[in-house]
Amino acid sequence: MKLIIGAIYPVKAEQAHCIFDEGRTVFVKFTKMNDFKPNSKIIFYITKEKILCGEGTIKSIQRMSASDAWSKYSKQLFLNQEEYDQYSNWSSIEKKPRLNTELTVFVLKNLKKYSNCKSSKNITPSGCYISEEEYNIINPTQ
Repeated sequence: MKLIIGAIYPVKAEQAHCIFDEGRTVFVKFTKMNDFKPNSKIIFYITKEKILCGEGTIKSIQRMSASDAWSKYSKQLFLNQEEYDQYSNWSSIEKKPRLNTELTVFVLKNLKKYSNCKSSKNITPSGCYISEEEYNIINPTQ
């Protein structure tokens, strides 16, 4: 059985800029993936370029309503208010208003932008788990 050490999630290039160049440490996601704990990895995938651009380590993780997450973390979120409102209210996958109003809030530490971005297979909008073996293959620091 493969050891899951984190997940790969897709972001837009502008969102990756907010995470790595502006140091915004809070990433939110509507996800059913729940096999995470502190020190798991979140790897970011730039959708249009199909590259893995960097990573962060989970400092804390919690589920909360979209309004509570904005109230608590707005200045640290990787999305601005307009993007956040759109994301929290509209499902781009289902093309309709969201029924689920609870999202997962990942507070990250040790943000690391990859100097040598890695090409990757296509990652679905919902993301995917990554095993230790897969991480060792894509980790640009090795």
